[in-house]
Amino acid sequence: MESVQPQLEQESQVQSQYPGINNFFKALLKSLRFLIILIISPLRVWLKSIDEMAAINTKTNNFKESDSKWPVFSFIRIYLFDSGLSFLCFISYFVGLAVAIIIANQCYHYNGERSIFDFVYPFIGNTMITYIVPFGIKITKDILDIIIVKPVMKYISWIEKPAQYLDITMDNKNK
Repeated sequence: MESVQPQLEQESQVQSQYPGINNFFKALLKSLRFLIILIISPLRVWLKSIDEMAAINTKTNNFKESDSKWPVFSFIRIYLFDSGLSFLCFISYFVGLAVAIIIANQCYHYNGERSIFDFVYPFIGNTMITYIVPFGIKITKDILDIIIVKPVMKYISWIEKPAQYLDITMDNKNK
């Protein structure tokens, strides 16, 4: 019991000498947490694109069976923006891995000395870039959604119900 007391006194002396040490460890833990989230995010985006592709309704591929008033717009929105970009996100890991192997192989065979690092470094670099690609595709999808799809949907809503967008005041002027 006596040996515990001097250790606590030493720790309190260290903390009193360096008061920022607790803040340093808090900042370090937050940085590590942010780094883990940053590393996991592209994989989560890729898995979400798989779920989105599985949830796409196959009924909307036929214009005659579409319930929408605007079947062409619905077709373009669903197949180009939603499923097309989700498909690109899904396939990016497979294509990226194949491209990484091809580029690394070319770097290995066309270098004069042929070290193992001539294969490893290009492979690691290309796979790191490939790992981030789904995140970029989803950001592109969101930007296209904001720039193209949302204004067109707002315009279609205005065509269907123009009176709700007018600033009409009902004042009785006969008083």
